[in-house]
Amino acid sequence: MVRRSYAAAILLLILGLGSQVGPLGCAERTSPEGGSSATGSLVVVDTSFLADIVRQVAGDSFDIVSLVPEGVDPHSFEPTPKDAATIAEADAIVATHLGLEPKIVELVQAAAEKGCPVIDVSAGIPGAEQDPHVWLDPVMVLDYYLPNLVKGLSTVKPEAGTTMSSNAESYGHRLRELDEWIEEQVKSVPAARRLLVSNHESLGWFARRYGFAVVGTLLPGQHTEGAPSAERLVALVTTVKQSGAPAVFLETGSDPGLAEQIARETGVAVITDLYTHSLGEAARTYIEMMEWNAKRIVEALS
Repeated sequence: MVRRSYAAAILLLILGLGSQVGPLGCAERTSPEGGSSATGSLVVVDTSFLADIVRQVAGDSFDIVSLVPEGVDPHSFEPTPKDAATIAEADAIVATHLGLEPKIVELVQAAAEKGCPVIDVSAGIPGAEQDPHVWLDPVMVLDYYLPNLVKGLSTVKPEAGTTMSSNAESYGHRLRELDEWIEEQVKSVPAARRLLVSNHESLGWFARRYGFAVVGTLLPGQHTEGAPSAERLVALVTTVKQSGAPAVFLETGSDPGLAEQIARETGVAVITDLYTHSLGEAARTYIEMMEWNAKRIVEALS
């Protein structure tokens, strides 16, 4: 509890510092691939899918670097010395939700103390503290992430503000089309089968947006580390049987062992290839990620 309280205090400090800084004078920087930065302004983003969203808004105004590699669970991400150096060079840091990657909190704090803006794209979203997986609702991305990005990045580079606002408006139309497309796909799933079981509490925002019910999770809470108790597994088996949930959904890279155990006792399908925290081979952009997840969920439940 002490460690969690300390982390929470750090996050509050980061938010305060990030909101107080103004435009930065940026020296020439070295790009992560080597050589000079193309724009002279480096933005470090915590996750790969958010880096794609930031690029849609920023255009050519910034060099965008994703900190957590594709396929790596951000909850358990371990930063390297190279990651620490990248954060230290950043002109701005963009976070999906401050605290999603607990191992980088102190690194971000150090950057914020030196005047680096920290942009929390979920700022202002009711309930984001309880469940940070807001990005699985594209309307929340449209209504909150994009305005927060335009506001935060315009602080770093005011001359690009008009262009970024235009980019955000154009991308917002695509997100609205994505939302309508997912709603149309979900219509093929009978209401009684719109039941989700996942390995941790990650699908709540998706479920609320598209009319699903989260039946249960293998792991308690928002994080993917640890192991469920025997009692929890027994209770989940009972819940799955009583609800008639057709499948258990896992992120790519997750250990399927516990889900397969549930499947043996209930007969449900195990879907192991959702992209909920990262881009990947089948999803190279945020929109493709959401399309892929919607297809896999609808196929499993129809």
